[in-house]
Amino acid sequence: MKPVGLLTVVFAVIQGAASQRVKVDREVQANLGDAFQLRCKFEVVQGIIPNQVTWVRESSVGRENIAVFHSTHGLNYPNTALKGRVSFISPSMENPSIQVSDAKTSDSGTYTCEYATYSSGTEQASSTVFILAKPQNNATTLPVIAGKNAVVVARCESAKGQPAGQVFWDTTAAGNHSNTTKLENDNTVSVVSEFRLIPTAADNGRDITCIIKHRAQRTDDIYKMKLAVQYPPTVYISGYDGQWYVGRSNVQLTCVANANPPPTSFEWTVASGQMPKTAQITGNKLSVPKVDASINTTFACEAKNLLGSGQDRVTTLVTAEPPPGSSATSSIIRAIIGILVLAAVNATGLLLYCRRRNRLSL
Repeated sequence: MKPVGLLTVVFAVIQGAASQRVKVDREVQANLGDAFQLRCKFEVVQGIIPNQVTWVRESSVGRENIAVFHSTHGLNYPNTALKGRVSFISPSMENPSIQVSDAKTSDSGTYTCEYATYSSGTEQASSTVFILAKPQNNATTLPVIAGKNAVVVARCESAKGQPAGQVFWDTTAAGNHSNTTKLENDNTVSVVSEFRLIPTAADNGRDITCIIKHRAQRTDDIYKMKLAVQYPPTVYISGYDGQWYVGRSNVQLTCVANANPPPTSFEWTVASGQMPKTAQITGNKLSVPKVDASINTTFACEAKNLLGSGQDRVTTLVTAEPPPGSSATSSIIRAIIGILVLAAVNATGLLLYCRRRNRLSL
């Protein structure tokens, strides 16, 4: 038993050394439609004479001979899917490399350079071929309406790639994505990735990025987008500072509306039903050149867009005089103080003048 085991080990070593005489590229990569070469070289050893080289392709279809070179009978290309596209580059026993033109996705597989030799039998080595198809990539956001259900807000597609493209999402939006894969008729793969969330007004304009990676691309395809969420207006009125008084000039209220799409109209109303004659309305602005008692009322503004409307109201309290602490009151007080100071200065000057005159007369 021991001698047999020793012979087995020796035989394995011999076989390993023999297979190393056939040199090929372990991996070959080509793009769809391009030509690719399968290199093979045989290291000639004294006493071993190769007489035939056969290229064998192994794929999901099975094992088949695609190109044969015999030292006596010459070249032969069996009837396979590669016939007409495969050819020896410069046929010789030492260098029987082949080229395959117009690469197809179905050309992916294992290709073996197999030598039939005198005295040592068959020697071979294999190359793995990957045919890459650069995908057609695109991405887009989908306009949606704010609501309570999750909907697709962005879509990213990597079409007809080999292998399938890898799709990634980058965003702060609180959602998730799902991928759908489809095998095309030409053995390429299409991937559609959809990002879903429950859309709110706060999501409108939020950044979202789709990243597609693929072996046939030199760089990643990066699509930077912004979410488009539509919602009815939310409204507030700005401009009232609580210091409106009779006679104050050039005050203004502004109806501020946050909406998508933008508001199509603004409507101002008052609680009394009759808009004061001194109020002037231009779009979302209500101006009062000079405040009077009629402005002591409640103003309301309603903004509308295609999805609905929003409203806000403000009550303007008009006083007969500037409120204590108001800018107008402060101005009046400062003016009075200025007059008193000026009067005191003049009185002091007059008193000093009189005293000096009296001294001179003595």
